[in-house]
Amino acid sequence: MALVKQKALRSPTWWVGVAIFLLAAAAYLIGGQYGRGSMMPQLTSLAIMALAALHTLAGLIMGVVADDEEWHDAEARRSYARARLGYMAMAGTVGVLVWLIGFHVTLPLFLLLFIGLATGRWLLGLVMAGLLWGFTYLVLAQTLHIIFPPTVLHRWMIANGWF
Repeated sequence: MALVKQKALRSPTWWVGVAIFLLAAAAYLIGGQYGRGSMMPQLTSLAIMALAALHTLAGLIMGVVADDEEWHDAEARRSYARARLGYMAMAGTVGVLVWLIGFHVTLPLFLLLFIGLATGRWLLGLVMAGLLWGFTYLVLAQTLHIIFPPTVLHRWMIANGWF
């Protein structure tokens, strides 16, 4: 996919920034319901909102758009569309799993599977997953005492006397 600079002030890609900004704003509002546990999702949402605003402004000012028609045949465009849908599905799955089982398990598992399946380098994926777990759990939760929101699994375990 080639990026082509247009002279027009508007670009179709600026809507992506608006959509991501709105999703992050919704996450920010929902995160506020967790009391002290809202620190992590709300700070992350603020960072995502800032990046989405920058993306939107850049799209409106510079007018950069994706131009597939000239550079790729129909089969390549379909392949790219399938890949984008797969990435969207993975992002949605990670979001749901973070809500269900938490950051400490989901992010390392996702990284392990993504690196392993995409590149076949399972050892690298395992090392990176271990480092990510060490950062999210040991550094953020245990050392800096950042409180993550309770997960569905955590609430279920408490309700059934497991925790």
